[in-house]
Amino acid sequence: MSNNPIQDAQAILGEHCRNYVIIASVDEDPMVYDLRFNDPYAAQALLKNATRYHDVYVSGGATPMNEDDEWEWDEEEVEEDGDDYGVNEC
Repeated sequence: MSNNPIQDAQAILGEHCRNYVIIASVDEDPMVYDLRFNDPYAAQALLKNATRYHDVYVSGGATPMNEDDEWEWDEEEVEEDGDDYGVNEC
């Protein structure tokens, strides 16, 4: 192994994974990060999905609803003969 763990991780992931994204920071400067990926389009999709997953994880499993999201309810027709259970009489 080399002295660069990011390159080591990149080499291992490149052998075993079709697409990968690596984001890493060091303790000395946690606001600076190193970003590596093998395909920019796959990286974009992976990062979007990871962001969605992280948002759900941070919110405790609750999925956030957008203001434009509305529930769609299916209306069921009620028969007039009193048959509420869908059983046909012979």
